[in-house]
Amino acid sequence: MNDIRADRILYSYTHNKPVIKHVSINIRSKGITALVGDNGSGKTTLGKLLAGILKPDSGQVWIDGLASQNMTLSDVGQRIGYLFQNPRKHIVATSVREQLLVAHELLEKDPKEGEANAQALLHLFQLEHKAQASPYTLSHGELKRLALASILFSKPDFLILDEPTAGLDHTRMIQLSNYLMKVHQKGIGMVLISHNWAFVKKHADRIVTLEEGKIVHDTQSEN
Repeated sequence: MNDIRADRILYSYTHNKPVIKHVSINIRSKGITALVGDNGSGKTTLGKLLAGILKPDSGQVWIDGLASQNMTLSDVGQRIGYLFQNPRKHIVATSVREQLLVAHELLEKDPKEGEANAQALLHLFQLEHKAQASPYTLSHGELKRLALASILFSKPDFLILDEPTAGLDHTRMIQLSNYLMKVHQKGIGMVLISHNWAFVKKHADRIVTLEEGKIVHDTQSEN
């Protein structure tokens, strides 16, 4: 996949009150970029614009060389996986296994391939013993892992993760770090939207700081 590129994008939730102000940024396809900043700085909004979930009021976002305004969410979802801060937003099925198979069924692919992929992801994220359980019985950490597994099912080239460590204790945070490194080793690029500075410093090779809807710093990490 090519880079994700934003060219002077502007976005407002309410008229004449832009929360993203003429931002231009190029996100490298195989790197790990962190978006940091205070609450209300525009991190999550920029992440949703880069993921094609929101469309800019002006300017353009290019995803794999295509204008996001001309792409459906299905088109974008096959290229970019977006992890919401609240993992319950991902849940659409009555069992953990079915949650993983939903995307496969929507793409109308071979059922045997879907079962094999589901089993591999259940193993990777240590959810095999929960395969038949309702997602609503899972712990917060298990829900995060299921949400990440479900967006990986469509084999995106890129992940955008909104506060992935929120609500996790230290042990679960380490587990999440290990899972993300395994995913990144498969050549998947990432954007981390996070307040967790230690997590950002550990994983990101580039740190972009937002303030009042504008990029004020863009630096390479020591990683």
